[in-house]
Amino acid sequence: MEEKPGVRLEAVVKLTGNRVVIPKDVCRKLGWKPGIKLKVLTNGKRVILEPA
Repeated sequence: MEEKPGVRLEAVVKLTGNRVVIPKDVCRKLGWKPGIKLKVLTNGKRVILEPA
């Protein structure tokens, strides 16, 4: 599976303190390791998560 730029994914994420917890099935769908560290960028309404 190749990396598509700007893949859009609607998912329920839990905010714990200043960490975002991504469900494991979502990580798998994106090809990320579960427990990956993410940068959280926000542009007003939308929150953008990038692998850090």
